Amino acid sequence: MGIQLLFVFSWVIFSMRKRSVNELRELKLYVWNADMSDRVPVSVAPASQSDFKATKDWQTKWTSAAAKEMPNKVALHRTDDGELLGLMSYEIDHGALAVEIIYIESAAHSNANLLHAAGGNKKYIGVARALIAYAAKASVDAGFDGVLFFKAKTDELRKYYAGVWRDAGRPL
Repeated sequence: MGIQLLFVFSWVIFSMRKRSVNELRELKLYVWNADMSDRVPVSVAPASQSDFKATKDWQTKWTSAAAKEMPNKVALHRTDDGELLGLMSYEIDHGALAVEIIYIESAAHSNANLLHAAGGNKKYIGVARALIAYAAKASVDAGFDGVLFFKAKTDELRKYYAGVWRDAGRPL
């Protein structure tokens, strides 16, 4: 039921209120450590084979045939030590004048679904938010004013992202 809801977000409203489009083009990404005491600078780059191999304990095996078929796979890494924090696949949709997020996942150490089942706590907060911000930047770079969309996999994720975007512009 929840996966049928299609999210469409426009960063134009947010970026015009809080940032200029030029600032979005020069996006400086970060996540927070679990206790929210430190910002951790991160960067996004095309995902590598070593990134995919590092997903053996993730929800999704990014070495699977289905994952290999996903377009534009990017990896989120800490800038200081290169630790892999998340992966995302996206597609530039010229027909919809938007970027579609095909799939997004946090590393096992920060994946709420995996940690809930094991009773653990996230190592980092804001992994998905950083990847979504990168997708918004890709939309701006493509001339789509930051418009992006995706389908939530679960009802819980739909509710979570609805809250994230309702609160856009507020600090984590």
